[in-house]
Amino acid sequence: TGLGTAGSTGFAGSEDYSTLAQAFLYAGAQNVIATLWRIEDDGAAAFAERFFHELADDSDPARALAAAQRVTLRDPRFASPFYWAGYRLDGSGGFGREAPSDRPAQESGPGAVPAR
Repeated sequence: TGLGTAGSTGFAGSEDYSTLAQAFLYAGAQNVIATLWRIEDDGAAAFAERFFHELADDSDPARALAAAQRVTLRDPRFASPFYWAGYRLDGSGGFGREAPSDRPAQESGPGAVPAR
């Protein structure tokens, strides 16, 4: 999920992750597609298939996400924004083909702002 606790825990701001997506980024993932609300399984499965199809055609995750959202919008079963508008991309936006040593250093960890 891309939703965080918004300060509802007893931890200080730098002591825990505010979202599951941030935890994956902190652990080394370059990108995370997360949702802002629960999406039912059929819609999520259809969206994932479209996203990975688009990602195979264009290795930019942000463009693949936008294309998958547009395709899903045109599907009468999933045209409601409930099925496609809640997805977001967190991370650097790269596909991860370059070696870690080739990437510029980026601040990471709780509260870090991903590079754009």
